[in-house]
Amino acid sequence: MAEFFHPHLKLRTSMEDLPTELTIDILSRLSLKTVIHCRLVCKKWRNLVSDSSFVNLHHSGSLLVSSSIIKNLV
Repeated sequence: MAEFFHPHLKLRTSMEDLPTELTIDILSRLSLKTVIHCRLVCKKWRNLVSDSSFVNLHHSGSLLVSSSIIKNLV
C-alpha cells in the first residue's frame, strides 16, 4: 500500500487509513476501467469493488453513496 510522508508534520499515512466510507465514495466515482485496475491494489479494494452492492452503486452512476449501501459493504 502506498504511504505518504508529510515533511512538516513528520507523519506517515497510508490509503488504508482512510475510512471505508470515503474509499467507497472515491472508488464509486471512477470509470469502470479504472475500478478494474483498482482491484489489483489490495485485498480490501478488491473485496469492495467486487461486492454486489458496490457493483450496483457504480452501475447506477450514483455519486451519492447512501449509508445503507455503505453498511452492506462494510
